[in-house]
Amino acid sequence: MNLTSRRVVSPFVILIVFYLTIILVSCGEDSTPGITNPPEPVDSSQFYYPKKPDSRWNYTRIQSVENIRPDSINRYFTSYPLTSTGYIKILYDTLIAGETLKVFLEEFSDSTGTLTSRRYYKMDTTSMVSFAYRGVGGTTMPFRPGFGGVSINFERNGIDMWQSTYGIRGADDSLIFEEDRPVVLKYPVVTGKEWIFRALGSTVFTKRYTGFENVHIDTAVYACMKVQRTLSNQSNYVLYDYVSKYGQVKRDYLFKNSQVTNMFGQTIGYVDYRDVVLVTSISGIE
Repeated sequence: MNLTSRRVVSPFVILIVFYLTIILVSCGEDSTPGITNPPEPVDSSQFYYPKKPDSRWNYTRIQSVENIRPDSINRYFTSYPLTSTGYIKILYDTLIAGETLKVFLEEFSDSTGTLTSRRYYKMDTTSMVSFAYRGVGGTTMPFRPGFGGVSINFERNGIDMWQSTYGIRGADDSLIFEEDRPVVLKYPVVTGKEWIFRALGSTVFTKRYTGFENVHIDTAVYACMKVQRTLSNQSNYVLYDYVSKYGQVKRDYLFKNSQVTNMFGQTIGYVDYRDVVLVTSISGIE
């Protein structure tokens, strides 16, 4: 009887061959170095700012300092970043001076208490205009009043206090009309559109649509127009608002080289102050 001889292959050899095959295949799949994933798609569809009553935006505001100099003033900023919360809600329509306006209520809470203010907007298919307001304080999104320099001084008790035109607090409930009717947003929302937001004295505030981009907040993704605000006489401010069909969802303002002064008004240093607002939840839009 003829016996057919067989070669017995070691399992170890089989394993080595299989491993090499995997390596060669995987290398073949990535044969072109330098290839990156395609950019995340961004919805650049036209939109209008929400104006439905009961629309609501809950937000968190974070104030922080960067680039503290000299090191000797670090001790004044051990409590930073400062975090506060609030919400903005559209209440109803009202008729003022022959104009139909949307009333936006804001309640803002921080370590010193709670502030309530209202803003009155004229909203149509061409623009969103700030018409009047009651009370001051908070974020006043999507509008932000014109402001001058941002500085920080330290009172006798050592408690630091931000001093800035837009941060002034007040309990006055009088209705104040915006004489210059600042245009908060212009339609259509297209990249490159630019306009004078307002002019206060020698300072001209300009807004410009720089382009659509996605804003990620927690698990939510918002396709936003990035809105740049510039001041004619100030190059140290880097100011961006992010606005979408769901309303404004983010604000990122950086004030470089902000003065730090002592109780006598003497400059003791400089910091870069950042003011960020993130919308944490939205309801009632649709």
